[in-house]
Amino acid sequence: PNRTPKSLVLDIEELADQLSIGEKFYVIGYSMGGQATWGCIKYIPHRLAGVALVAPAVNYWWKSLPLNVSTQGFNSQPKRNQWAFRVAHYAPWLLYWWNTQTWFPGSCMANRDLSVLSQPDKDIMSKLGSSTRPYLAEIRQQGIHESMNRDTIVGFGSWEFD
Repeated sequence: PNRTPKSLVLDIEELADQLSIGEKFYVIGYSMGGQATWGCIKYIPHRLAGVALVAPAVNYWWKSLPLNVSTQGFNSQPKRNQWAFRVAHYAPWLLYWWNTQTWFPGSCMANRDLSVLSQPDKDIMSKLGSSTRPYLAEIRQQGIHESMNRDTIVGFGSWEFD
């Protein structure tokens, strides 16, 4: 419940130690994993052999992003995502309600709505199907609040590093 960018990084470091993968290791941040990767760069750079960011989610409130870039990126999102990101940033305690209430549409991510994807991405997703992604059921194993909402709150909340 009290996850922060730093606590997430400390969990990653502990996992690496428990797996005995060595003093230095590589980190790849995909999608929402981008914020964890930025955290690793900030808090445990001495443990990193290398880092890659692959289509990372963007925290539009991160002070290290130029304002024109973050504004343009935020405005390119569907309105439903803009509202969900605002709720995650300004009123994180309301995010579960926001994504489950029926008066307004929740985020595309929470509702598994692929309309936010480009047509080439949609084509690839339809070709892949769910059989190539057996982990999908595990993502929401603890429920949407523990999986999607907490990641969204950390990802779009106030990052303690710049």
